[in-house]
Amino acid sequence: MDGKKLMYIAIALTLVSGTAIYIDQYRRRISAQNDCAKKKAAAKPGENIMC
Repeated sequence: MDGKKLMYIAIALTLVSGTAIYIDQYRRRISAQNDCAKKKAAAKPGENIMC
């Protein structure tokens, strides 16, 4: 293996792991918003839910 191949593999792995982390954070943000919507829907009238 020459250096260029290794460099390309390293770049590809970085992109893949970066994308995976981004998707994971995006999913967590969506589920947090869904949890918040559920809490607000379940709240009693006059109850103020901050999230």
